[in-house]
Amino acid sequence: ATTARSSRRLPAVSRSRRLHALLIGLRRSLLRLRDGLRVFRQPHRAVFATVTQLGAWALQWLSCWLLLMALGLDSHAGAAAAAGVLFTVNVTAGGSSTVNLNTTTATNNHHPRI
Repeated sequence: ATTARSSRRLPAVSRSRRLHALLIGLRRSLLRLRDGLRVFRQPHRAVFATVTQLGAWALQWLSCWLLLMALGLDSHAGAAAAAGVLFTVNVTAGGSSTVNLNTTTATNNHHPRI
């Protein structure tokens, strides 16, 4: 006797197909990483990308710290707590979106010449 649950099962995907899909995703990620790191081949562009990224992180940290102060948590949580919040948010989000934005910007020459 078949049940309603078993009749709605998704077709089984072979292990080799899952592995192939995983390898394709990994390859795409590595290609994106390599493309993003291309900016570091030229020193001026590398400095610009690095300074811009560090500035973006500083602004994010400052906003986290100000938010903690606005919530009245400044007596319990200081600057280190704001850094912890920022780190946690970036890790759980899979990395800072500013990394992709700044790397793309620097890679595409949309910045003033240094």
